[in-house]
Amino acid sequence: LPRRLNFSRSFVLGNMKTLLLVLLPLLHTVRSQTTPASDNGRVVCYHTSWSAYRAGEAKFTPKNIDAYLCTHLIYAFAQVLVDNATIAPGDAWQDIDNNQFKDFVGLKTKINENLKTLLAVGGYREGSSKFTPISATPAKRETFARNSLEYLKQFEFDGLNIDWQFPTDTVRNG
Repeated sequence: LPRRLNFSRSFVLGNMKTLLLVLLPLLHTVRSQTTPASDNGRVVCYHTSWSAYRAGEAKFTPKNIDAYLCTHLIYAFAQVLVDNATIAPGDAWQDIDNNQFKDFVGLKTKINENLKTLLAVGGYREGSSKFTPISATPAKRETFARNSLEYLKQFEFDGLNIDWQFPTDTVRNG
């Protein structure tokens, strides 16, 4: 039978204190260093624009993003405008008036020139109802692509992420 080790309370507490004294500075060092995104691939991160509306410490804006953690950073979400086959801010006050687009793209221009910034359209809430009409014909797809490119250039985004969820679900107008 294995022998049961009998550690006194003072022995355990003393060793725990020693362990904490050794580990705490190491944890602080690890936490305070930023690890750059991998050179071997892509690290794609999403920023949800509505996180700026959170209260207290949960509030999160582009100014809180470490520009070196990701190779590609996606701003979610803009909206699709079916009538003129283009995109527009999901929240004009937050995205434009409150400079969230500018601050987001500024992560690339002011901090990490290797970062790629993309704008996302779609998502769960958007479903397929707007993507189906703008993709129905080659001409509509071309118009949407041209208009989207113009919009992306206007705000200096590097690309567009189309988050088309449920493209074949007829219940969701796929």
